Amino acid sequence: MKRLNVKKMKKQNVDFGQRSYIKYRSKKIDNNSILIECNQGREFQGNMFHLCKSIVKNHPNFKISIPIKVEKKSRIIEFLENENLIKFVNVVDMFSLEYYKLLATSKFLINDTSFYAFFNKRTEQVYINTWHGTPLKKMGKSSSLTNFGNVQKNLMSSDYLVLSNQYSKEKLLVDYCIEGISNTKVIIAPSPRNSTLFSQSKRENIREKYDLTNKRAILYMPTYRDYGTNLKYMQECIEEIDSNLSNEDLLIVKLHPLDQECMDIDFSNLSKTIEFPSEELYEFLPAIDTLITDYSSIMYDFLNTGREIILYTFDKEEYYEKRGVYEDIHEYPIVNTSDLKELICTLKNNNKVEYPKEFLDKFIPLDCESGADDVVDFILSNSNESDKFLIEEVRNDKKNIVIFAGLLWDNGISKAFLNMIDSIDLNEANYILFVKAKAIKKEHIYKLKDLKIPYVIDYSKTQFTYLEGLTTYFYTNYKKFGTKLLKGFVEKKVDRLYDREFKRKFNTMDVSTFIHYTGFDRDIAMLMNSQSNKINTIMFAHTDMFKEYELKQNFNYKIIYRSYLTASKIILVNEELKQSYLDNVPETKKIEVLDNFLGYEKIIQSGTENLYKEMLDYQVIYSPSKTIWQKVETQTITNSDSIFSVNAQNLFLKSKIFDICDLKHLKSHVNDIVDLIEHEMSNVTKRKFDEKHTISTENLAYIYGISKLFLLNDLLNPEIKTFINVGRFSVEKSHERLIKAFETVNAQDKNTRLILVAPHGPLKSDVINQIKNSESCDSIHVLSGMKNPYALIKQCDAFVLSSLYEGQGLVVFESIALNVPVITVDLPATRSVLDEFSVEGKYAAMIVENSESGITKGIFDFVNNDIELGEFDFSAMEKNSKLQWDKIINE
Repeated sequence: MKRLNVKKMKKQNVDFGQRSYIKYRSKKIDNNSILIECNQGREFQGNMFHLCKSIVKNHPNFKISIPIKVEKKSRIIEFLENENLIKFVNVVDMFSLEYYKLLATSKFLINDTSFYAFFNKRTEQVYINTWHGTPLKKMGKSSSLTNFGNVQKNLMSSDYLVLSNQYSKEKLLVDYCIEGISNTKVIIAPSPRNSTLFSQSKRENIREKYDLTNKRAILYMPTYRDYGTNLKYMQECIEEIDSNLSNEDLLIVKLHPLDQECMDIDFSNLSKTIEFPSEELYEFLPAIDTLITDYSSIMYDFLNTGREIILYTFDKEEYYEKRGVYEDIHEYPIVNTSDLKELICTLKNNNKVEYPKEFLDKFIPLDCESGADDVVDFILSNSNESDKFLIEEVRNDKKNIVIFAGLLWDNGISKAFLNMIDSIDLNEANYILFVKAKAIKKEHIYKLKDLKIPYVIDYSKTQFTYLEGLTTYFYTNYKKFGTKLLKGFVEKKVDRLYDREFKRKFNTMDVSTFIHYTGFDRDIAMLMNSQSNKINTIMFAHTDMFKEYELKQNFNYKIIYRSYLTASKIILVNEELKQSYLDNVPETKKIEVLDNFLGYEKIIQSGTENLYKEMLDYQVIYSPSKTIWQKVETQTITNSDSIFSVNAQNLFLKSKIFDICDLKHLKSHVNDIVDLIEHEMSNVTKRKFDEKHTISTENLAYIYGISKLFLLNDLLNPEIKTFINVGRFSVEKSHERLIKAFETVNAQDKNTRLILVAPHGPLKSDVINQIKNSESCDSIHVLSGMKNPYALIKQCDAFVLSSLYEGQGLVVFESIALNVPVITVDLPATRSVLDEFSVEGKYAAMIVENSESGITKGIFDFVNNDIELGEFDFSAMEKNSKLQWDKIINE
């Protein structure tokens, strides 16, 4: 019996409040209850405050609740008292049981950012998100994926996303990947908080209250900087402005809330400057005559007043580079300066301004004094029509097909998925990648940035009740639990949990097909199983999973097997796998075959990339011992006899790259150049060379490191034969016998080298230790994963596949596409593809016995004989794969 892992159970647990939230979700919806949450309970201002005021004034029959974090509560209550709102609203402690109940049962949910990740909107609820400003700063995938998933989920969960202009709509929908796929409706409407900017009485009252009637009120509002705001500079800047103001001027300083918490501006010696009073910003804003800001969205809102705006952007270059913006504000018809003296001069001029109509129409087309009331009336009427707003559907008419493709590591499955996305017709459906954010490594994030399809990112914990948690824990961790006794009860409980999770993750996004592309992940399999009677579910198998389990037991057999039974279709990547699945899952009749997409044209292009440049990013795990380097150091290196020598005149051609991509050509021209971009070389070496200078071995070692230098040496040497293998450190890749086979060859021919490229895997230390103890240790290189392995494969003499088994052996065909000879062990899946698409019946690869002796013989034959191989019809294979895919998706 497997031992109960209490520590693991606690780690998977969710807190009491969130479990209560699940329970409250079964309670009746209160149609008169409105929950208004501002900045996740940190504040109560802006759109939320002004919507609340309007509801209290015009719809007093509704019960309004405002969740506030405990540490902010006293301040917010005092503020609500001053605004005469406290008796009309219910201030709730954030994360209290009352909060969870209100979140689960209130008919109307209003937010200006996002609810927390556990939030799961019920069908009967109406969620309105009034986004908190027009974005200048880049968001979502254009900026950072930090917190991307929760904001995305909230936007997607919203019934109505209220925005003040089309520009904001375009940025949010694209950069949070919801365009076309979400059932959210976008409402282009007045910004509720801007309504008060039109009130002349509000302006007069505030100016009288703060003795501004005969003064020019100047508001300075610098935005928050992710890289930190310089307190000393800010203090000096404010002091300089203060000293240059007239007696009729008053400077009011309002820092960003995050800066306010950690910065303490000294106002004691300032005669014409005060700190922003304890007023709601937009209630105070009508009193302002001149606004000084930088990159804040308040600039767009203040356009409604028609009064002066000055953008003081002293750190524009740094801000643009580090934070990123959508538009260049220097192109705006707004005064813009990076110089403090110029700012002060502009203030002294007290300019009259007039903003072009097209500029106003772009950012504030509908703002008006009744805006907040109009938005509230629309929300509470729960209508889909309005003659005052523009209502637009986000959802298009295509099917939503969600694909889970794993962690996007540098492996065959990830490559096959990315090749598929490059090859299929993306206009036929909405293809959406589902991603577990916490599982993706930083070095693989770029794959999301470059992806041609949208993605849904989930980074939160699975939510469950005590009973669901215990049942699922035992079901997933104990093989026999739920297989016979209580099988129906257990599976029903687990399915209920994951069905609720599916709704939480995708909410208003109607998914027609869910594809478990990796075929391994347990949680994704359970998520898929919960939907098997509701939508199309497709389970991929990239290898013989039954053999995989027998050899490694590296997945939950019970859950994956159930997926084979419940899935609408099981997709195998090779016809040779079919018999195994028919034998092991005799109950199913839904097996289909889809040959992996190779994306061969992209591979060919990647193979032409400059290896010298690519080599800078490669990480060497193991290289030949220092004894070889010591031998090299004793030799005299000159431009005439060293393959390391480079003429610097060729190296520093201005801003121009000579794409020397074929090292095999260089093997007969060993004195040719190492071609690197000028600025890259200077950044790495920090040296300048005259035209006659020759870069020595020492200098190249400085650029690349000794390990890479030896690899380059072996690739460039025309006397040396290099053999490469790409695959993770895992049992089925059989590195152990490949190394042994190579040792036999290398013992007889010292001019042979083995290069292993392995991004990760459980046998990494075992393989490295085997190499260290090998008699051929000075002839083997090991590199970790790389973005572009094809540039390296292209320069090797042959690729060797040594696997015990493969679903297809994708890298075999990638190597053939690169015109690199392939030696492969005889695998049914690989052979069947070679059988089908090799031209005129002549194999495009050398097939050897699947054994150590077979691999040895294959390498020997390649070294000692001229091997003539056939051609491979990649276009026919690609066409066949597309036909298979269309059949799978459309039937």
